Amino acid sequence: MGIRLPVRKMLWAMSGNRCAFPDCDVDLVQASNAGGFVVGEEAHIVAHSIDGPRGNSPLDSEQRDELSNLILLCPTHHSAVDSAPEQYPIEVLRRIKDDHEARIRSLVGFAGPDPVTLRYANILQGWVDRTVNGPWWHHLTRGLFSARSEISRAALTDATDSSAWLLGRPLPGSIVEVERELKSFQEVLDDLLLVTTRSLDLHPHNDSLVWHEPFYKHGRTREESDGLFAEYDWIGQLRCDLALELARSANAVISSVTAYFDPLWRLEDGLVLIAVVDPIVGQTRFRPLYAGPTERYEGVPRFFLERSKRDIAIGSGRNESAERRIGLL
Repeated sequence: MGIRLPVRKMLWAMSGNRCAFPDCDVDLVQASNAGGFVVGEEAHIVAHSIDGPRGNSPLDSEQRDELSNLILLCPTHHSAVDSAPEQYPIEVLRRIKDDHEARIRSLVGFAGPDPVTLRYANILQGWVDRTVNGPWWHHLTRGLFSARSEISRAALTDATDSSAWLLGRPLPGSIVEVERELKSFQEVLDDLLLVTTRSLDLHPHNDSLVWHEPFYKHGRTREESDGLFAEYDWIGQLRCDLALELARSANAVISSVTAYFDPLWRLEDGLVLIAVVDPIVGQTRFRPLYAGPTERYEGVPRFFLERSKRDIAIGSGRNESAERRIGLL
């Protein structure tokens, strides 16, 4: 899972944004005409993997990313300690870390992130854990793009719980760009859940799955069946486009966090992808993104008209009879 955001904020604050190596003290956030850039590296005392420097340890993967196992170094000294693990064993690096952090405390008093920063870090970590890294994310998005639009009940429950969790977070109000994207994400998620639950058969014979029943097969004439199929297809395309919009909105959250709060966030994980699995073509991945700051989600009615202009779209336009069927008119 990588280093968690609250841990990263604690590490940098407790290290005073400076290299912990003795007599180095390099400032790890360098100023430039463009505003600044990060040169610090979050080094593992016990390596992240068992094959890495000092990697032979009973610590599990989560423990290796905890604050006690991390030391902030400049690139030169990170390379030095990892290239000579015999010279810099675990106990030596822990002593270097402890001595450096004690020196920072002696200079500035309590060395830790301010409460607002820590609140943001915990909320953002909670958001990513419950959404794009959550158990429901791939089940919901992949299920919507399948031929039967089949989704587990557990995924719908988890997604609903994630929305409720986000609604209940007390946002500090300091970083308006990040908060705007989080609120937009919740709006897209709520509308996707609304359309999904209204269009799927929630009482099928399979207790664990719900699916989009092919109601067009109930048409009594060819003309009626064609009309019902157009409704069925439009609803399915709308769900897919809302799933793409959810990923697009998640990427807007990530971009705002890296721009206004933490430039190192999700450095390894990157942006969110949508995986579409076709029985013939195989798996295709998409990376939905907004074209710019003016392209935003503004509710389902406007989305009917705007979705075909997005970078990736499945459907377009309106279908009033389908809208009535799922309670949008």
